[in-house]
Amino acid sequence: MLQTSTKAPPGIALRPRPALRLAVEGHSDNTGNAEPNRQLSQQRATAVCLYLVAHGVPTAQLRPVGCGGTRPVADNNAPAQRPRNRRVVLVAEQQTLAGQRAGHCCRPNYGGSKNEHEPILLSIIE
Repeated sequence: MLQTSTKAPPGIALRPRPALRLAVEGHSDNTGNAEPNRQLSQQRATAVCLYLVAHGVPTAQLRPVGCGGTRPVADNNAPAQRPRNRRVVLVAEQQTLAGQRAGHCCRPNYGGSKNEHEPILLSIIE
């Protein structure tokens, strides 16, 4: 049986917030070399951006970022946990006083009022 979703497409969900800018952070596990993992995570982030744009999110609201294996959320030494590190996180960006976007992967942790960014969605993409 085919099930349909009642959720609004991303473009409609973000339309009321045209000033919202999202860093689309791709992440990987630490298996292999750092640079290929960064490239893979960049491709992962770009794929999510393309999906969002195809579903109505303006390109200007999105910025793909490849973080590689620098921000694990699970133990990379445990094979059963490693897939959790292969993910994409959408992070709401705040504008700096100079009007430029703030940094991305180098923040100390996710969430909390002291951070410049707040993750708004986490999904596993393998």
